[in-house]
Amino acid sequence: MKTALALLVLSIGTSALASAGSDLLGTYTSKSVVRFPGYNAADCKADGGEFDDEYCYFTSEDGNTLQITEAGKDTTVSISVLYGAANERSFDGVVTKQSGTLLSVQEAELAEDGSVISKIKDGCDLEVSIDQDGIADVAVGEACDPNLGRVSGAKKK
Repeated sequence: MKTALALLVLSIGTSALASAGSDLLGTYTSKSVVRFPGYNAADCKADGGEFDDEYCYFTSEDGNTLQITEAGKDTTVSISVLYGAANERSFDGVVTKQSGTLLSVQEAELAEDGSVISKIKDGCDLEVSIDQDGIADVAVGEACDPNLGRVSGAKKK
């Protein structure tokens, strides 16, 4: 009986996590800038970039993304950032704890449909917080690529 009660409490807790964050679900985006060498000023401008003495810079207003979605009983987080010389970093994870608008996220392998295949032991753990204006902040853990934090400041679309 105690085991059945414990399983019921755990399943209720998991469902509450997925539904409690429903107002947080969605896509958050921020500006990204990438640079390319080998341009002259005229070609850079013709391609829509901004030129300095050495590089052509291209800006995308929605180039960095953070997505919070429901996948079955789980809430998942995906991050993609672009920066510098067309570098890209990405992250997929599952929310393991929620306190208001603060999400603790553990790196996970996700299936094409967004469902969790497995959590990655000793992978990247990070925290996502959303302020009252719908702006995300990401605090990356020790095992994370610090460039994932570039998505901080992303605003909900």
